[in-house]
Amino acid sequence: MIAKPIAQTQLWVGKHDHLHSEIITFLQHHFCPQNGCATCVTCRQIREKQFHNIAWICPTNGYTLETLEIIQEQIAFLLDHDQSYFFILQRVDLLTTQCANSLLKTVEEPPQGYHFILCTERKESLLPTIVSRCIIRSFTSFDLQSATYQTLYAYFTAQKPQLAAPFLAEISNSEINEHESLELIDQLMAYWMKQYRETQQAIDLRRAQLFQKALMQPPMPGSSKIFWKNLFLQYHAIEYLS
Repeated sequence: MIAKPIAQTQLWVGKHDHLHSEIITFLQHHFCPQNGCATCVTCRQIREKQFHNIAWICPTNGYTLETLEIIQEQIAFLLDHDQSYFFILQRVDLLTTQCANSLLKTVEEPPQGYHFILCTERKESLLPTIVSRCIIRSFTSFDLQSATYQTLYAYFTAQKPQLAAPFLAEISNSEINEHESLELIDQLMAYWMKQYRETQQAIDLRRAQLFQKALMQPPMPGSSKIFWKNLFLQYHAIEYLS
């Protein structure tokens, strides 16, 4: 199976904390020999921002030309054809016009193997010349204001087993579709990855991996209710197997 090519320059739009979790997962999938197991040395180094082929750039007091020097210093080195290197530029809405202009040529035509992920909560705050050079990915935080979605979120963030009958009634009466399901799964995976980073407990990792797998095998059109019923059973099976 041929791997899907990765755009060399991407702009990720969403809440900062949410993007951070998404990037960690994305990079683990890319570099991990086991497709993002979250437990190996590679995944741990990525999570701790110590992996040698990733540079995280997020200046505390805003961007300066000196902040971006690491990019030019690194891309002076040619990569082997099977190597890849990622620059993660967080909060790029803090880029000054001078700094943004200094990046234009590099992000438009990165050398072979080099990739840029620019992160912002507000695309509109960036120079159009930067935005036009990027493949844009939007990450919408799931709206938990809806009583139905609040309930579903609560079922899958509960530490203890929940009764099946109320859940089945809730999902049967809901109108959740496959797009909304993906957003909710994404939120749940981010929640349990955050829990695992804080607790280092194996059960939290297994919960995160369950939703990670669900993201890779999302519900087909019209099958969301069956999908969530099966996921409920798998989620609580983790508790009994622990």
